[in-house]
Amino acid sequence: MVTISSKITIGDYTFAGVVDLAISSSWDMLTDRCEMSIPSKVLHNGLFVDFANERLVKRGDKVEVLLGYDGNLTKRFSGYVVAVKAGSPVRILCEDEMFVLKKEPVTVSYESVTLKQLLTDILPSEIKFKAVDISLGQFRITDATPAQALEELKKTYHLHSWFRDGVLYSGLAYWNLDSEPKRFKFQYNIISDDLEYRTQDDIKIKVKAVSMLPDNSKIETTVGDADGELRTLHFYNITSETELNKIATEQINTLRYEGWFGSFETFGEPQVKHGDFVELIDERFDRVGTYLVKKVEPKGMRGLRQIVYLDRKV
Repeated sequence: MVTISSKITIGDYTFAGVVDLAISSSWDMLTDRCEMSIPSKVLHNGLFVDFANERLVKRGDKVEVLLGYDGNLTKRFSGYVVAVKAGSPVRILCEDEMFVLKKEPVTVSYESVTLKQLLTDILPSEIKFKAVDISLGQFRITDATPAQALEELKKTYHLHSWFRDGVLYSGLAYWNLDSEPKRFKFQYNIISDDLEYRTQDDIKIKVKAVSMLPDNSKIETTVGDADGELRTLHFYNITSETELNKIATEQINTLRYEGWFGSFETFGEPQVKHGDFVELIDERFDRVGTYLVKKVEPKGMRGLRQIVYLDRKV
């Protein structure tokens, strides 16, 4: 029988275990979040520290959460404290490295700029980043934090930004950082699920394709089933509506797949991150498929679990 292991570091204090813990991580969120509840008194370096009566944890303290089984720990979250809620237990709210980008406002204006140049100009020098090589055209922000600028990129250009291991990735939802699928089998390491298996005949899809041009103008086209589930896809510098329509039509076949839709709950290992591939195996009906992961929610201390949200079949 395996046992849950943990190592929690908040500021100057490191201890094993908390009352409860929940993490939410997705490329669509900009900021990953962690919420934990810790006992009023915590054993640190052989002594009990009274978190209820002393302001030992404060906004801006660094946080690292390592979780696993039988002493084999992996990093599940790193970031900073954003709020401390007094009580018994004490609740601590945390955000990932995006917290650093929500402080100092910047003002920039360009007639034309690439994404890489913009990030070089607005990010603190200590922030490492990887970005797609695209031109944004004209761009301006006034008295806005870098995080607000990234939110504007998401809203206007549909460019996603997120942190992984201290590095900011900007431009793509998926960077293929770990191409080896994590395997999960029904009646084995899938604890519960909110999954629905659909055939291609069950699925109606309507695709809206939007191409952003260097001058910030757009070309749009819509294809597919008139009453279908709307999926919006974004492209850059496709100047022909005919070409955009062709690409959108090809994407319908990718989205209208036979397979699983939804989410499932599994154990804490193997660790899953958004952008990973997961292989789902259902021997009852001889079904095997590989899917992209959009979101992961690790949770719990009495029983380490992950809720894995599927994006699409690959």
